[in-house]
Amino acid sequence: LLKALELARRWMGCPHEELPRDGTVAVAKLGFVGAWTEHHLSHSELERHRAEADGLADAALEALHDLGKLDAPHQALEAIIEVAGAGTGDDAYAAIAPLAARAESGLSPFADSATGAAQRACRAFLEAVLAVPAWVDWDRVGRGQALFERYSPLAAFSLYYVSLVAGFSAPKIVAVLRETGYLTKPEAKTTIRRILETGYFITAAAGGAGAARLSNRRFRRGAGAATLQPGGEGWLYAVRVRLIHAMVRRRVRHNVHRGVSDYDSSKLGVPVNQEDLGVTLLAFSHNVVRGVQAFCGRRLDPVAVGDYLHLWRTIGHLLGVSDATNWCRGGSEEAQGAIESLGLHLLEPDDFTRQVARQLLEAPSKAREPKGGGGSAEAGGYGLGVRAHVFAMLMGPQWAAHLGLEPWLRDSTFHGWLSWLKAKAFLLCVRFYGQLLVVPYVGDALASYHGRVFQLFLQHFEPPWAIPAKLVAPCEAEEIEVRP
Repeated sequence: LLKALELARRWMGCPHEELPRDGTVAVAKLGFVGAWTEHHLSHSELERHRAEADGLADAALEALHDLGKLDAPHQALEAIIEVAGAGTGDDAYAAIAPLAARAESGLSPFADSATGAAQRACRAFLEAVLAVPAWVDWDRVGRGQALFERYSPLAAFSLYYVSLVAGFSAPKIVAVLRETGYLTKPEAKTTIRRILETGYFITAAAGGAGAARLSNRRFRRGAGAATLQPGGEGWLYAVRVRLIHAMVRRRVRHNVHRGVSDYDSSKLGVPVNQEDLGVTLLAFSHNVVRGVQAFCGRRLDPVAVGDYLHLWRTIGHLLGVSDATNWCRGGSEEAQGAIESLGLHLLEPDDFTRQVARQLLEAPSKAREPKGGGGSAEAGGYGLGVRAHVFAMLMGPQWAAHLGLEPWLRDSTFHGWLSWLKAKAFLLCVRFYGQLLVVPYVGDALASYHGRVFQLFLQHFEPPWAIPAKLVAPCEAEEIEVRP
C-alpha cells in the first residue's frame, strides 16, 4: 500500500509521455482503470495521426472533380474505373472483374501505361485496393467471420451500446458527423436506417454471408472469406465506404473554404483522419469482443479472438486505415492498449454528444411509433430509461452520468423501477443465450440459424449502393472457392 501511494504521489498529473510503460502505473477515465503498458500510446503519439488522411482516395476524388465526374458518392468507384481506362464505368461489377483477375495472378491490373495525372491518380487507387497484402491469411479471415456469425446477436448489442452510444463521447469524432448529419439528425427512422445500412455492410463483410464474384456480372451468397477478395461484395462495399469518407473530407474542407462551416482542423484534425479511422476499426473489432465477453460472463478463446481481429485488420486495409493506425495488427493486447489510449485522448463528453447519445437510445422506441401518433415523449422516455440502465450496467454508472443519463438512472417512480427490472431481465436473457452458444450441437445449430438470418437480411434490406438483387444467386458451396 505504501509503495502504491508513493507511486501515485510521484506520477500524479504527469504527462503520459513520462509515465513508465511497465504496468506499475494505472490510468483511469470515465470509471475504467487500466495499467499503463508498452502497448499504450501517449497523447502526442496519437495527435499526429489527426493530421493524416487517405492520400490515394483524396487524390482520386480530386482527379474526378477536375474532370467534372464527381457526382453522387456511391458512384465514385464507377467514375474512377472509367477514368482509369478500365471500362465505361456504367457497370463496376463487370469492369472490376478483369482488373481483379490480373491482380490475383500477380500482374499489374492495367496492361498499358497511364496517360495524364488524373488517370495516374485513379489507377494508383485501384491498384492499392486490388493488391492483397502478404500478411492476409484467408483461413483466419474465414474463422473470424465464423466467430462473428456465432455471436452475432451479442455482437449487435455490443456494437450498439459499447461502440456506437459510448463512441459518441468523443466530440472530435462527432464534429464530423455533425457536419454531415450522419446519425445526428433528430428523426428516429432516419437514425435507424443509418444503423441498418452500417449493419448491412458489416454483415456482408464480417458475417461471411456476403457474395463472392463468380464471373463478370454474377455473385453467389454465403461466400465467407471470398467476399473480401477483390471484386467480392464485402470488398466492393469497403471500397465504397472508403470513397465516401474521402468525399466527406472534401465536403467539409469545401464548406470551410466557403465560410459555411466552423470546422477547425487545427483543433479537431483532418476530417475522417487516421486516428478516427483507427478507433472506429477497434470499435467494430476489439470493442465487440469486450462486449460479447461482458454479455456472456466469460472469456472467448484467445485464438478465435486473434482471428477476429485479423478479419478486421483485413477490412481496415480496404477502408484505407494505415498500418500505423491499424491496431488490430498485433493481437488483443495491442488492441486493448490502443483503445484505452484512444479513450484517454478522445473521450470528453459535451452537450452535443450527450444530445446525440440520447437520440440514439431513444430512436428504437420512437421509430416504432405510427406517424402522427400521440404519446411519443412518454414512449421514447420509457424506452430510453430501459436502454440507459442497460448502458450503465455494461459501461458503468460514471460513464452513464457523463452522458447525462442520470435522470433515468435515478428515477424512483414505478416506471423507473420497471425500466431497471427490464434492463436486468434483458441482460440475463442475453447472457443465457450466450451460454447456449457454447453448448455442443446447440451452439452449432444457433450459428447456422444466424447465418440464415444474415442471408435474409442481405436479401430483403437493399440500400441504394448495394449489389442489385438480380445479380446475386443463393449460396451453392461447390461454386465458391477462397483463392489462396
